[in-house]
Amino acid sequence: MKIQAIIFMCNDFKRLDFTLDNLYRHNPDIPTLVVNSGGDSPEHITSKYNNVSLTHAPNIWHKKTHSGVGSFGRSEE
Repeated sequence: MKIQAIIFMCNDFKRLDFTLDNLYRHNPDIPTLVVNSGGDSPEHITSKYNNVSLTHAPNIWHKKTHSGVGSFGRSEE
């Protein structure tokens, strides 16, 4: 079975470093995608770990749909 981790973040560098450190301490071979959804680049953190790719996707925020249930998507500005 193939496993991949995806982490969404925005300017929470301490939490990202903690999460990646613990993930790779126990599962060093899992490929991980970090999605920077606005804010400063976490490249100084992601470059410390193997199998981590970084993508920038600004304006992705948790928003309410027409039914009032939350979902992820691009904000309408």
